Amino acid sequence: MTAGKAALLLLVVAAAVCLVGSVSGSVCTRQEKDRLLHVCAIVIEKGAPPGWILEACCRMALEKQAATDKKWLDCIVSLLTDKDKQKYDPSKIRDLQRKCPPLGPTPALFDLVSRV
Repeated sequence: MTAGKAALLLLVVAAAVCLVGSVSGSVCTRQEKDRLLHVCAIVIEKGAPPGWILEACCRMALEKQAATDKKWLDCIVSLLTDKDKQKYDPSKIRDLQRKCPPLGPTPALFDLVSRV
């Protein structure tokens, strides 16, 4: 392989790594993860009983965080620490997309719950 081809290959690999990092990097934040764990704790804790009322409250509280966005929820799960995983069930977090359908805009309830 010539030096020119090697340099081109290195450039292509570097560009691919940068692209993957930028596409997968900023879907969610640790602050959003902490908020979801706080607001939805009663729904996503291991051993928590199913309950549509609790899931609906969790969904309304997270309306502005796009709780039905699968990529966002997968990102939240990827940020869970080992300590988080001992307390919270990652599959229940992912299920929020399926169990909590969009309920429409709920700014008043969101503001009320966000003060908690």
